[in-house]
Amino acid sequence: MYETFDKVAQTSGSGAVDLKLSLLAGLLSAASPKEARYIIRMVTGNLRVGIADMTVLDALAIAYGGGKEARELVERAYNVSSDLGRVTKTVVEKGLEGVQKFEVLVGEPIRPMLAERLSSPEEILEKLGGKCAAEYKYDGERIQAHKKGEEVTLFSRRLENISSQYPDAVELLKKYVKAKNAILEGECVAVNFDTGEMRPFQELMHRRRKYEIKQAIEDYPVSLFMFDMLYAEGQDLTLKAYPARRKMLERIVQRGDRVKIATSTVAGNADELEKFFLEVI
Repeated sequence: MYETFDKVAQTSGSGAVDLKLSLLAGLLSAASPKEARYIIRMVTGNLRVGIADMTVLDALAIAYGGGKEARELVERAYNVSSDLGRVTKTVVEKGLEGVQKFEVLVGEPIRPMLAERLSSPEEILEKLGGKCAAEYKYDGERIQAHKKGEEVTLFSRRLENISSQYPDAVELLKKYVKAKNAILEGECVAVNFDTGEMRPFQELMHRRRKYEIKQAIEDYPVSLFMFDMLYAEGQDLTLKAYPARRKMLERIVQRGDRVKIATSTVAGNADELEKFFLEVI
């Protein structure tokens, strides 16, 4: 099968399509029905084996941690390091004691905490014990900023280093984050400074380029709306509750025209939450 796929990949020139089809047909005729199904999936790029990162974490917990109950420790190491290979190597060589030593490090991206959707204010409040904090969701690009002295690195939601695309955001964070070492999250939003209005996400995406960055900064300037603090001056805040992280964020981030903290409220009933939702819109 490998040899046939290799021939298909390297066939080119006149009559290549017919030859590729002929090679594939020969392979399928020699295969069982189940084998043929997977051969076709490979050819069409639809072979999904169902092994995602979380499956690997479960496997590591069972194989090296004594059972699925060890999954929380392994996942914690993965969350703070974003390096499944290093976590795996550590678990195999040093066991659970090794992964328990993983810690938040400035410059090493943390896997972002993502939202879950619920259908109504009532359902949200029920899930959260009758009281919740709600924040504006800005139409920009989520950034995770790592500040180490005068060096600032920005990571995207996919953990890509995007510092070169937002040098103005880097300078803003250097100026307004009053901590030598910190990791914080926010939304980078394109703004029309003539009108004060926020511009849509699609316009911000003009900043996603390798060249003519200076012109893009002038055409699509940004403001930052910070919403979470994960680490500050040696203190790991990822295990702290949201109110404590928010309090630290408000203490360390100095507000300015282009650096703000996300607007938020605490709601204790559905009417309050609905009112805030309509205000956001």
